[in-house]
Amino acid sequence: MRKTNWFAIGILGIVIITTGFYIGQQKNKVVVIDIMKVYKETGIGEAVNQKIRTQQNSYQAKMDTLMQEWQAELKTFEKERNNLSTKEIESRKKMLENKQTQIQQYASVQQKKIEEKKQKLFQNEFSKLNEQVKEFAREKNYKLVVGANNSGNVLFVEDKINVTDEFVECLKK
Repeated sequence: MRKTNWFAIGILGIVIITTGFYIGQQKNKVVVIDIMKVYKETGIGEAVNQKIRTQQNSYQAKMDTLMQEWQAELKTFEKERNNLSTKEIESRKKMLENKQTQIQQYASVQQKKIEEKKQKLFQNEFSKLNEQVKEFAREKNYKLVVGANNSGNVLFVEDKINVTDEFVECLKK
């Protein structure tokens, strides 16, 4: 009877350890999502870039107009220069230099605004994506989702824990 008890206890112990190991593996499931692939395959990055291109095109049209106006004023000045007094020449030169400086300042400000808008748009998209990742992780009972990107934070991912394609499919639904 003693041998049977030890045998039963041994089998029970193996079952408990195996079950505990399996449950432990399921509770601590770690997966990886390739964020750059998600951006590409869902069109998130392209949507942001399209919004930025629209703003850049508007800015470029305004810059073209300002530069054409400045060049027209410069040509007029060059044509009239011989008929102007020294004082008038200096005054017009100063005006053209000031206008050119204003155009450069405008260009600088607009570039900064475009960059800030791009950062804000990407941050908004990233926040939305982060919420979608959280929801996805809860549905799948994942305990940790690591985001891989091009900055080298994840150097290797075993295919069985890379759930990028599955996540992209959920986003497309």
